Amino acid sequence: MKFIYTFSLCVFCTIFSSLQAQISDADYIKAGWMTTRMYGGNRSGDGPNWLIMTYGSGKDFVKDADGAYSLKGGWHDCGDHVKFGQTQFYAGYVLLLGYSAFPKGYDDFYSHDYRGYKAGNDFSWEGKKGTPNNIPDILDEVKYATDYYIRCIPNGTTFYSQVGNGNYDHKNWVTSVTMATYAITDGGEASGSRAIKKNPDDGSMVSFCGATLALMSRMYRPFDEAYADLCLQHALYAYQYAAAHKTNAGGGTIEGSFYGEDNMWQDNYVCLLAELYYATGQESYKTEALTYASVIKDGGWVLDYENSEDLAMYHLAKFGNATALAEFNKSTTRYKNAFSGGVMQVGSDWGRLRYTASACFILALQHTLNNDGLIHNALKGSVDYILGVNSQSQSFVVGFGSKAPQKPHHRNVFMNDNQNYTIPTKNKQHGYLVGGVWTGTFPDNIDNYQTSEGGIDYNAGLVGALGYINSIKSPVDQSKFGIFNCKSPQLGADKSLCGLTSIQLQSGLTTTSKTFSWQKDGVTIAGTGPNLTVTAAGTYKVTVDSLGCVTSDVIIISASIPAIQLGEDKTITGTVTLDAGVSGDGLSYVWKKNNITMAQTTRSISVSEAGTYSVTVSGTNCTSQSDEITLLAPPSIVQTTSAITIDGTKDAVYPIGTSIAKQLVGTPTATNLSGNWSALWDNTYLYVFVSITDNDKRNDSGTSWWEDDGVELFIDGNNNKATAYDANDFQWGFIWNRTTAIAGSNNPANSLTGVTQSIVATATGYTVEARIPWTTIGVSPSVGKIIGFDIAINDDDAGGVRENKIAWNASADEGWQNPSYFGSVTLTAAPPQPITQSITLTTGWNLISFNVLPDNTAISSVFASVNASIVKTDGGFYSSTLASQLQSLTTIELGKAYLVKVPANATLTVIGTVTNPTMTTQLKQGWNLVGVPATANQTILSKTNGKPIQTVKSFDGFYTPGGATNSITNFVPGKGYYIQTTAATSIQW
Repeated sequence: MKFIYTFSLCVFCTIFSSLQAQISDADYIKAGWMTTRMYGGNRSGDGPNWLIMTYGSGKDFVKDADGAYSLKGGWHDCGDHVKFGQTQFYAGYVLLLGYSAFPKGYDDFYSHDYRGYKAGNDFSWEGKKGTPNNIPDILDEVKYATDYYIRCIPNGTTFYSQVGNGNYDHKNWVTSVTMATYAITDGGEASGSRAIKKNPDDGSMVSFCGATLALMSRMYRPFDEAYADLCLQHALYAYQYAAAHKTNAGGGTIEGSFYGEDNMWQDNYVCLLAELYYATGQESYKTEALTYASVIKDGGWVLDYENSEDLAMYHLAKFGNATALAEFNKSTTRYKNAFSGGVMQVGSDWGRLRYTASACFILALQHTLNNDGLIHNALKGSVDYILGVNSQSQSFVVGFGSKAPQKPHHRNVFMNDNQNYTIPTKNKQHGYLVGGVWTGTFPDNIDNYQTSEGGIDYNAGLVGALGYINSIKSPVDQSKFGIFNCKSPQLGADKSLCGLTSIQLQSGLTTTSKTFSWQKDGVTIAGTGPNLTVTAAGTYKVTVDSLGCVTSDVIIISASIPAIQLGEDKTITGTVTLDAGVSGDGLSYVWKKNNITMAQTTRSISVSEAGTYSVTVSGTNCTSQSDEITLLAPPSIVQTTSAITIDGTKDAVYPIGTSIAKQLVGTPTATNLSGNWSALWDNTYLYVFVSITDNDKRNDSGTSWWEDDGVELFIDGNNNKATAYDANDFQWGFIWNRTTAIAGSNNPANSLTGVTQSIVATATGYTVEARIPWTTIGVSPSVGKIIGFDIAINDDDAGGVRENKIAWNASADEGWQNPSYFGSVTLTAAPPQPITQSITLTTGWNLISFNVLPDNTAISSVFASVNASIVKTDGGFYSSTLASQLQSLTTIELGKAYLVKVPANATLTVIGTVTNPTMTTQLKQGWNLVGVPATANQTILSKTNGKPIQTVKSFDGFYTPGGATNSITNFVPGKGYYIQTTAATSIQW
């Protein structure tokens, strides 16, 4: 048996190693070439589009225009022929960002017009017919897109986000060459240009358009300085347009539910600001980008065309923002934790592997940010999975490997209009990433859009991930492109001279093929090397020219410690990073929690417990600076097992009230307007109790009920925090001296069904108690469920309009129309009820066990009431006469038995809340001393049957398997047992 097991394991190791070896370094290079060239097969307009360059005219949609202004070019979306801005600008930016982050992963195998492949009539990797043009292929492909992007933003007030009607485009399954000949209503351009979308009220798409152009201005400068300048000019136009359209209101498509608005414009806008800063060196762009650091968070999703916070966090982290870095690391950790079955399983079911590829790209950016030169297992494993290292040996890239997709949802790849779904030899190595599967068999069905469709946005992350892998495994010598270590200087975070006589500023670059110049407060100063020693405060800037590639960085050196800003007090959820925000080699940091000095002495610390935290930053010759922040424990709503009567009187089971103190209207005093709330839940209702202090109660405003004294309760049952009400969002008013609740104007229908209230006057104000059925809210309660929640109180002191309003969570009076202002609360279980176990002891020795653990499990505490002098188990000894340091047994545990010696008959009573009747007790070979953690008798036969157990003994008798004279037959709670085994085994209770 042992030999066979070992042999099988070795065979598995061999197979596993073989699978891992399937993707060679050369294969990664081929995959990078193939997935990059895919974009040339999605070119719209004159092209050349290598997929269709030998089919008919080889051109399509050359009439795309706004009157006489041409909008031809760019990329088709997916296997369709519309040019959607959402994926168009996203894909271009992601592709170019990868090249800028790890340029050594991109080589030059062909020219932009594919003339070598066409002349040789061989479009395969193996044929090597490409004709290099001394420009990395990625730039050739993206330049075709940026030529179109320039047309999309001709000035600072005009922007084109889409060309083509999605509904019309989807009417016919034909190549783009043929479709272009059709009528406009059939997706063609027979009578002129297709539909366009002009000047949308949207800041997201134009931001990625501009970010790509700004980045292109840097990446293409070594090859064409005039084109680089043109890109930068139009990037500045994009900035002007984006700054005037900070919204996503108009970010949808012309027709059809193809792509919706971006989830937030700020993340794309930060990318634009970052790229403008890198391209121009103007500090104002960086400063503006950092103002958005507080709203750019890990959104819990994954990078795609409408969720770009990862990219914004990456840039902000590069700027040294600690919050952004923490959020970026949180996002990447989430991706890594999703690595299961050989692939990161993130995102949705539609186009699964695009999300996997995007996660791979973000991990690559993290490695670059850390400059660690590593390839995380989740990154490499997921790329390998996409390329065919999986249980089906199925590649999900068209043309890669021996088992690749044959029926991708892409009309041009088949190069015919007859629905002949056979890819011609020329187009075999298309490089198109399909949606694919994470588990099971790939259906390879052209009509299964979720798995067979791909797109320009799908490939973008994979191209970047492969670029990173190749930059590590097969780095390309950039000098062949005339690029010599074109890297940006990194002066690091701002510093202080406090405690120091000088600071050396280090650019992090060598002098090879570079010239350096330095400025202080905008004035050029002496210094032409990579490092500079400074002794005075000021803003320092270094500019590096690497054979025409000009980059710069700025650092602020202060001679005083800036004011410390730990931020506003807030509720803590998970881990929070507290950052003093000031760095300096001569500075010291003293952190305190609840006025007790902590061990941490670094600039930033991570904490996960509620409390008041403070930091004091000190340095010689400088005045110390301090600040503090209070982190509050998140509130919860506790489950109740008691019946709650809605009578305006606070039942004892309600928890201590939570203060309602945020001022939304007016400046109330504590006696004029203040309050607190408590809440409970059971399987049928949500109960809310609000206690209000109000010295003048009014009800005189009729239908304008919010102008009277009263409470507003807000609930978001699904906690999705949308910006508009949906079927699970509610506002209720409970108004002084009114007998029924009032539904907010944005509530769903029937929102008052079953809602009960009671309002009672008190000496200082009044109380409101309400009961809301979960069926009205439209969700089912459960332990751990999080709901959106807020409480507000209105105050009318003189009749007419209200004078004051306070809330528990909201920062503005917007909850009545915008649920994103709600807070969150968690439904928690009812606290466990105390359980009592009584164990009868007789004079002398007793063999006992426990199925209840008290809060204090110390031996000295547990047995104090029965005056036990000695307690033994097979792992230790306790004596009441020994000093504590000599005791080898100090606490009791479930599952263990104890020999206890007492001076007289007694009853040992244990009160606790922890029982564990399902635990497993491990038994070693030989004799074991075992306790019974169960709460009811367990037959010895049921627990020992089939196990290598010889004998069970207790103070009451013995048991042997199959024995005819057994004197005990049950394991009894409270008793202890000796169990003899012939081999190691276990008992499951």
